[in-house]
Amino acid sequence: MNCEVCALHETGETGQAARKEAIRHRRLLLAYLTQSDDAMAEIRAEINDCVDCLLRLSLAFVSINAAFTVASCGGDMQRAIAEVEQSLLTYMDQDPPDAADPTPDAPPTAP
Repeated sequence: MNCEVCALHETGETGQAARKEAIRHRRLLLAYLTQSDDAMAEIRAEINDCVDCLLRLSLAFVSINAAFTVASCGGDMQRAIAEVEQSLLTYMDQDPPDAADPTPDAPPTAP
């Protein structure tokens, strides 16, 4: 899919593309924090299933998540890696995975 941001990337206008993407990412973050379904729908329409935009968006949020994880471990990268590995193993060891409660450390919910 050739969206506006990808078209800018393709024509070498990477600075302009990066600026538009940074704005989109922050709009999405704000829409999520404010629980604005209208804003989320608007951003979804802009992306319009563009695989490249979805990939860049995913990578941006993974980077942010990684930064927060390292920060929560006091800047200790090895501790952050160990905690993520342990969390991954915990999810993988769920038998069977509980789709209703995807957080393995969460206390059971009352029926």
